[in-house]
Amino acid sequence: MLHAPERRAGWEKTAAAFELLRGIFRTVREIKAPGTLDGGDVCEVDGDFFIGISGRTNAEVRANLRRCYEN
Repeated sequence: MLHAPERRAGWEKTAAAFELLRGIFRTVREIKAPGTLDGGDVCEVDGDFFIGISGRTNAEVRANLRRCYEN
């Protein structure tokens, strides 16, 4: 998975925490390269999600998210 260099250490810690808590979460999915997503670029309003394209979130993430929610 691609990460902004300044976010890489944070992602490794987050992934480890998800692994420890695996039984609590209903579903955990990973964005696959070349898609990239920064949580600060996501806004939820009444169950709809709006995703801004930025230096850390690219347009390829759209296909990733579609796959996540089709299943």
